Formats: sequence, structure tokens, C-alpha cells
Amino acid sequence: MQKTRLLTWAIVLGWPLWLGGCNNDKKPFSQTRSGTDTPTARIWPEPQTSQEQYTLLLHVASNPFGHKQQVLEYIANTERLTNWRGLYVVHNPGHSELYWGKYAMTKDAVGNLKKAKKFRTPSGLAVYAKSIIIPLPGKDIGPAKWNLVNADGRYTVVIAVFYDVPKEDYYNRREIAVQYCQQLREKGEKAFFHHGVSVSRVTIETFDKSAIRTIRKGRRTRRTRSEIRSPHMQAVVDRFPHLAVNGRQEIRTVLNPKTYTVESLPQRTYPVEIPAREESNYADAFDSSIYPQSW
Repeated sequence: MQKTRLLTWAIVLGWPLWLGGCNNDKKPFSQTRSGTDTPTARIWPEPQTSQEQYTLLLHVASNPFGHKQQVLEYIANTERLTNWRGLYVVHNPGHSELYWGKYAMTKDAVGNLKKAKKFRTPSGLAVYAKSIIIPLPGKDIGPAKWNLVNADGRYTVVIAVFYDVPKEDYYNRREIAVQYCQQLREKGEKAFFHHGVSVSRVTIETFDKSAIRTIRKGRRTRRTRSEIRSPHMQAVVDRFPHLAVNGRQEIRTVLNPKTYTVESLPQRTYPVEIPAREESNYADAFDSSIYPQSW
């Protein structure tokens, strides 16, 4: 069943352009090799071991007419200026992606990630400043049956979110989310995980479209609000009332509409629509709840 979205996604299909790091009409390197010196692309897939799970995405060349040549120039110039090894390319319709290395754990990629972010071209451009650690193409972190995009239903309840924290050398949000999902399942909960580009989430249960209803706030207004109709969903929200953010409770400042005073309250768990796989590939998914985080 095709799933539609009620939510505003944080990143929608355009994230490869965001990772480009520079204008595709400009050459970021002050010197480039001649065409005869351009290396042959190391194109995915290459042999890998079962332990290899992650890679570094350095750059996305998005010029629809020259992305293949551009990404080869990036490899040639990067190898000329550094001693980096293990660069490879994935060509896609309309864009090419430049990767560096394959790693068993995210912590194994941190050293190279720091090198990539500090790298500067001879002209001073930080072409790899937006590099990120991602699963290897075709690799999923966690059992497929626990992956939310494979679940049936329309809605689920988000109870925990996990972010990487580069300043604290914390890059394990995917593994932590899967571990928490496993712990919940061992306790009898029907838990799922979802890995977005920059955030992983853990959710509980799935529900059909009758679990949520939208009602108008007044006869003379078009404003609406969402309301939980399912006792089962309400029981999940009651059982997990507060959202865990990297394992901790997060406090939000909200306005109490009854007293018009500002109060600090724990962030609540919330229902969301289950994302479709084709949406999930690029988006961070349901950063906004269909159920308001205010009074």
C-alpha cells in the first residue's frame, strides 16, 4: 500500500545537491590533470568483507551533463594532493558520488572523516567539508524485519531519536538505535528502527489510518488538529510519555495557552506516518509530529 506523508521532511530528494559542496560550473582545484591522466573510476560494487558496513560520502557531482568527468577530476586531484587510498565512484542517473574507504564500524571512519573535512584545495576551498559517514551502498544496519520502512500500517509512535555528535566523537547512532530496538523487543515491545540521513529513530507498534482523526478547531476556521482515536496507540503514548534524545530526556520551553505563561516540559513522544522506502532513502523523515508538541 502506497504511503503518503502528512509531515514536512527535513531533507527531500535534494540532499545529494547539498553534499556537492561547490558550484558545479566552477573548478574547485586550481590545477587539473589532463584528460589522458584522468584515472579510471573505481566503480561500485567492489569485493567487500561481511564486516564492512560503512563508507565516507565525500562529494556528489550533480551536473547532469558532466558529472562523470567531474567526479573523476576530483579523484585525480585529490590523489595528487594527498596520500588517500580507497577512493571510489558510484555513477547514478544525473549524478555521480565520490566515496572514501569501507569500514566495519563508524568509529573506524572518524579519522578519515576529520581529514576530509580539513582538506583544502590549493585555492583554499573546503570541497569535502560536508562529508558524512553512511552505510555502504546496499548495506542496511539492523534486521530488515525491524526496519520501519518494511512495516505494514499507516502510523507508528516515535519514542526515541539518536544523533551523531561529531564534537564528542559520537558516530554510533545507527548501532545504538538498533540495540535499543532489540532491548525493547526482548521486553515484548513491537519496536522498529528508522535510519535517516542524519538521525535514527526508534518507534513502537504500527496502526492503521483509523488510529488518528483530524478535526476542525472551530466552525469558522480552517485550522485543524490531530487526535488519537486508537486506545492501543494511546496506551503506547501513556507507556512511553517522554521522548528520549540520545538516551536522555529533552526539555522544551512551551507556552501554556490557558495561563499564558512559559513552562519547561519534557518533550513528548508522538505519532507519525510510516515513510515509504523510496522516501526514506533520501529523507530524514518525520521531523514534525502530526500530534502537536504543545498543550
